[in-house]
Amino acid sequence: MEEVFRKYSGDVHNGTDKGTTHSYLAAYEEVFSPRRADKIRLFEIGVYTCASLLAWADYFTHAETEIIGVDINPYLVRFPLTNPKVKTHVCNATVPADLAKIEGTFDFVIDDGSHELAHQMTSFYLLKERVNPGGAYIIEDIQSMDDVDMLTKFVEMAGYKAKLYDTRAVKGRYDDL
Repeated sequence: MEEVFRKYSGDVHNGTDKGTTHSYLAAYEEVFSPRRADKIRLFEIGVYTCASLLAWADYFTHAETEIIGVDINPYLVRFPLTNPKVKTHVCNATVPADLAKIEGTFDFVIDDGSHELAHQMTSFYLLKERVNPGGAYIIEDIQSMDDVDMLTKFVEMAGYKAKLYDTRAVKGRYDDL
């Protein structure tokens, strides 16, 4: 995974920061590697430069994999999206009518949107039933342990299991949760 992401890495403004600014790749490897060659649908909220979408398209090797990315700002898409696996939409993932425009279910959802607790909870509430059995809903950049506690309770009250990957010590980032 590191080799794939290295091709698209950079800071938040010039590539994906999942393995540079943040330390998420080991956690992603654990979750995604068993499904790497499978036909999957991945939905990412908050795509910014779209570099992570291109990295996911390279990482997941099945030709029919779909990588769907949404962002509320259409001017943030900077990378040419020539990979046929990748589709983007202007969408607010906290607005049911916006999400309704994107059909189907997903094997993986990644929330890398606003990083605000209320938005993370709302998006999870709106998308949780669209995650296929055996899939995962991942929230990046949780701002505090208090927010982790709130999200964990919220997820578990909805009947799902929560797992915390705490990588704050790797790069000294308070939000690598």
